[in-house]
Amino acid sequence: MLSIGRILLAQLCVGGIVAGPLWLWRGETVALSWLLGSVICVVPNAFLAALMLVRRTDARAALRAAYWGEAGKFALTVALFVLVFKHVRPLHAGLLFGGLIATQAVSWLALIWIRETSSS
Repeated sequence: MLSIGRILLAQLCVGGIVAGPLWLWRGETVALSWLLGSVICVVPNAFLAALMLVRRTDARAALRAAYWGEAGKFALTVALFVLVFKHVRPLHAGLLFGGLIATQAVSWLALIWIRETSSS
């Protein structure tokens, strides 16, 4: 079974592994845009993971942590997008969103992989 830490590490790797060749091929702006998209995905995911990994004995407390984690994840994502769009120039918006989507896809693929391995 995949741990949350491994999934977050895999997400970071997607950002870094793709940004390297992009930097060599298309330059700094393209690579930075991809990498920032990846960071915008990973940081809120790590926040949610940190809240959910705390052991709770009360089911209501666990549910409350999940709600706060999702709210915080949403707020962090919005804040990071605002910071990037306000302060990073030049920026390639398409690759920013591409990095975000590719990084998020790691979570989706991990869920599919876990489901497939547990059913066989």
